[in-house]
Amino acid sequence: MINDGTTEKSRLSPYMDQVKSGWKDVWVGLTFYTDLNNMAELYNVLGNKEKRQLYQSLTDKFGYLFDETCWNESVAN
Repeated sequence: MINDGTTEKSRLSPYMDQVKSGWKDVWVGLTFYTDLNNMAELYNVLGNKEKRQLYQSLTDKFGYLFDETCWNESVAN
């Protein structure tokens, strides 16, 4: 048996194997955003200003990319 994304005759698989959204998944996006924030905070605590700024800049850019990819203004109104 293989993971083919179906419930019939398929091996059990985690969430991401079952969802056919590719990388355009809100749950994955928000998890990635949280991870970027956590890395910025980690490097802040460690005193590594350069790495903190790198992860903070990625965090700052990600909000725009997330909105462009996952937000549908016509549905929100």
